[in-house]
Amino acid sequence: MIFTKRAILIGLTILIVIGLSGCLKNKKMSYTPEGIKERMLAYLEEKYNEEFVPISLTMKNWAYDYDSLRAYPQKWKQRRFF
Repeated sequence: MIFTKRAILIGLTILIVIGLSGCLKNKKMSYTPEGIKERMLAYLEEKYNEEFVPISLTMKNWAYDYDSLRAYPQKWKQRRFF
């Protein structure tokens, strides 16, 4: 009786450990800052059919769970942005 309970608990523990270790590998891919900038600029150019000039790139951190790119269309003269 005690042996079967112990065997069941060990088996469940092994299943839980295997299940959790598989879930930990499903992290999102992280990109380099240059890659993020290229992808964002490509999206803007495709959406608006204009070329954009990047101003700044803010990477995600403990406060924000997203990356932010400030850019302006190339046909504009550089303006002051705040």
